[in-house]
Amino acid sequence: MGRYFGPFLVLKAGLKADYLIPILLHLDKEKKRGFNQSCEIARGLSEKTGITIKDDVILRVRQDKS
Repeated sequence: MGRYFGPFLVLKAGLKADYLIPILLHLDKEKKRGFNQSCEIARGLSEKTGITIKDDVILRVRQDKS
């Protein structure tokens, strides 16, 4: 999804950002699911836009309901 929308966001929508910051899942949910969709989208966006991912900025400490 990130690879698909990346060029549009930069070329058409004028996206300008210093960093992409994905929202982290609680570790239990990520282990159960096997991946974090916001990290995967950020990875695709970064690949197409060249914007650096900072995934160590936010720390999830509480597990909420889906």
